[in-house]
Amino acid sequence: MILQEFLPPPVLADVVSSITVLQVDRLLGEWDVPLVAKAMPSIVYQSSGPGTRLLLYGQNVAPMVVKAEGHLTLVAWFLKPHGLGPLFGIRADEATDLGVDLDHLPLVREMGLRERLDGAVTANERVRLMEAFLIRLCAVAREGNRIAGYAAQLIAGGNGMLAMRWLQEELRMTERSLQRLFAEHVGLSPKGYSRVCQFQAAFRQLSIGNFLRLSDVAYDNGYADQSHLIRAFREFTGLTPTEYIERTAAFLAGVALEPGGTR
Repeated sequence: MILQEFLPPPVLADVVSSITVLQVDRLLGEWDVPLVAKAMPSIVYQSSGPGTRLLLYGQNVAPMVVKAEGHLTLVAWFLKPHGLGPLFGIRADEATDLGVDLDHLPLVREMGLRERLDGAVTANERVRLMEAFLIRLCAVAREGNRIAGYAAQLIAGGNGMLAMRWLQEELRMTERSLQRLFAEHVGLSPKGYSRVCQFQAAFRQLSIGNFLRLSDVAYDNGYADQSHLIRAFREFTGLTPTEYIERTAAFLAGVALEPGGTR
């Protein structure tokens, strides 16, 4: 299995946050690979079984899954939270919890992008192809809303625990103006985006095993108690933290889980 994360080249640093590659050459059985809330829209090339897809995902709050069988390649370009409008000319809230097929985008057809992604041999080749696409896209992009980007950066930097009143004062905006700004450019309300960022901070701590008790993860990330963390985790992944850890371990070991979570 290959799992890698890259920073974008400097020319794309204003619109791309990071690039993640997951490649598994041989899977035992059929898998549901979860796409958990990450507080960022994304462009994802996915290949498994006989099919491939190139999708644009908006902010995902509801748990989403990718069906995988035989093999799996996922190459995801995570955009800045306010990147959908400048790059694709759409309101961010129109794409929330949706995956949009990019095959019909004129630039994708002009470049023969998906066919070239399908024909690429290595993940590195696919990363370079998408970089070329995004550079072309940026050349005709509308000017993004820098205020929305700045606000999202502040919230993410505070792991979702930033006081909304402080943010309104910092931006010199009313609550209603801030709501409209986030709906159009980020796709979630300020509080909704904060909740995803808070979950992501807890998710990272849980994933690297940096805790003794689950309650430590809850308190470290601003949750009232362990039950509050579990409810948030179930909302964004469809699983409890314990179930997620068990399924991740099974996936990494290449052991298929039968329906109901038994081996």
